[in-house]
Amino acid sequence: MTGWKKRGLTEAKLPDKAHPDHEADLCSWFFHADPHPGNIFVLPDNVLCYIDFGMMGRLDLETRERFADLIMSIVHRDEREAAKALLRLTLSEEEPDYPALQRDTAGFMDKHCYRPLKDVELGPLLHQFMEMAKKHRLGIPPDLFLMIKALSTVEGLGRALDPIWMLSNRPLHS
Repeated sequence: MTGWKKRGLTEAKLPDKAHPDHEADLCSWFFHADPHPGNIFVLPDNVLCYIDFGMMGRLDLETRERFADLIMSIVHRDEREAAKALLRLTLSEEEPDYPALQRDTAGFMDKHCYRPLKDVELGPLLHQFMEMAKKHRLGIPPDLFLMIKALSTVEGLGRALDPIWMLSNRPLHS
């Protein structure tokens, strides 16, 4: 990251320059799943260049729809539907304890989802989401796991360059 700063890419400039590439990735649902500083170079005119495409992910239509159901149930503050959506999104060999999952989902939503956006940190939110899935023996589909990992990495990179930067504050354009 110090090399990025030496090239004149300030903390405020880099996340804005990085955003369009990740926006395109998320809109196509095909994404670079390992976007750490060693895999991103800054070319002249502050153009980002990704390397090492060994870890890529793509969310299929069914996973995207299930993920959208989870997000919409959270937006509507419906813990019951959020727990059901989480079950549809994940893999499970045995029936989980649904009342316990619903309680944990409600606790997760209370902790992370009903705060001002500027106070939400994506990394801890995603980490707790993964821990909750693990506790209830819910498997995360591989490409969804890669997306969670990539989003956490991108937010960490953005915060390292600008402590008040947040991926969740970036608008998506069509």
